[in-house]
Amino acid sequence: MRNLKSADALLAAYVDGERHFTDCEFDSCSLKNANLSGSIFLKCFMSFDLRGANLTGVRFEECNLKTATFYNADLTDAVITKCSVESIDFKGANIENLRFENNYSMGVILGQNDLVSFC
Repeated sequence: MRNLKSADALLAAYVDGERHFTDCEFDSCSLKNANLSGSIFLKCFMSFDLRGANLTGVRFEECNLKTATFYNADLTDAVITKCSVESIDFKGANIENLRFENNYSMGVILGQNDLVSFC
């Protein structure tokens, strides 16, 4: 549950078995093709590139996901809830069983039916 600020620190913590990350700040980080499956991110600021990443079962709760790229990522069984989701991109991502609920963008609450606008 460390407060991390770099992609390298996050990946090292993941390799060490950590899966719960709170109050982390990742500004313009690249995590292309990273494996973060099963991780939980709570109240994190995440401006990052997750192209091709394995994000199966990942939970993003109360995070700021502005300008996050999930292009071609695997988000099977993931959850994104209560997050700011402005300028995110899910093009080509596997979003099978992705729960997308109670998120917001520009003052509007977004749910499962709005996910299509980001794909």
